[in-house]
Amino acid sequence: ARDPEDPQDWHMSALGDPDNWDKDPAVHTATMAISGNNARCGKSPDIVNAIIPYSDDLLLFGGDSNIYRLTGDPMAGGQIDTVSTTTGIAYGQAWCKDPEGIVYFFGSRGGVYAMTPQGEIASLTSNKIERRLQQINLSQSQVKLVWNTREQGVHVFQVPDVNATYQIQTSWFWDKRNNAWYEDEIASERQQVTAVAEIDGDEYDDRVLLLGSEYGKYLWYDPRSSNDWEVGDTTPSKQINSRVVLGPLSHEEAMSSYRYSKIKAELARGQAGLDYSIRTADQAATYANATEAPHGIGRFLSGPNPYVPGTFKGAAVWIKLSNASAGERWSLEALSLTANFAGRKLLKS
Repeated sequence: ARDPEDPQDWHMSALGDPDNWDKDPAVHTATMAISGNNARCGKSPDIVNAIIPYSDDLLLFGGDSNIYRLTGDPMAGGQIDTVSTTTGIAYGQAWCKDPEGIVYFFGSRGGVYAMTPQGEIASLTSNKIERRLQQINLSQSQVKLVWNTREQGVHVFQVPDVNATYQIQTSWFWDKRNNAWYEDEIASERQQVTAVAEIDGDEYDDRVLLLGSEYGKYLWYDPRSSNDWEVGDTTPSKQINSRVVLGPLSHEEAMSSYRYSKIKAELARGQAGLDYSIRTADQAATYANATEAPHGIGRFLSGPNPYVPGTFKGAAVWIKLSNASAGERWSLEALSLTANFAGRKLLKS
């Protein structure tokens, strides 16, 4: 689809014969090749950005502003119906499907959506990371989505245009089990992602997510590794800089300040510890300035930890957890804190 001269047209080969594009054979059958411009159902009403084969009787067209579905074989009474007029799908491989049949896609206006087999669409990024994804320039980068069976979630990768200069790109991962988003970066410019695919082998260790890189090598996530690899290395010697910011944590009473205390964490036994830093601010919408010193720092060890000393006053609090040591991995099992009312916020003139 998306012929430059007719971007709403689509083309389909003969059934089971991808090399057969004869649209006017001597004998017309329901399995012959066909295009939208000579099919009874017609062309896509919108510019075609993506084609999603859903089942043997259902095909989705991701348009520039809308989503349509082709139900049935176009040579046997198939028809095109509207699925959504609120968002389209970004160009290219900006979609994936999980084993339950839910389609995930990057919208043409930004943001990631989930679409059920019944056509119900829900945003996964609204009130979370919507603004960050809306800043992706789709004229200079393609967005690629891939389902990760092992981690049960969706990866969102930015792939710059073939003529662009490669630089470190931010990617995101949505954890379906916790409905949570995580940012991710590959620190080497030579290892930036250019293609993604999940392979499904017979053995458990064969089911991995492959990443094609700018350097011409392919990479994969190894859940057993405590170190990272650099292109050309014969041994994994690079540390993995893992970090997460929990917050803003705030009370529903927006005009009040609170004292946050009794912050306590429990990490998985048998794994490494991690560093923590605590910041507060008078507004939940703005993360405390990273250039200023945090209000509390320390280190959590594996297993249960004692309370963090001191109290921290503000309308909102953030807790950053990080570990950048080679050969170490960590897992957070639980984290809790206590919030006590500390009076009204001071209003600035």
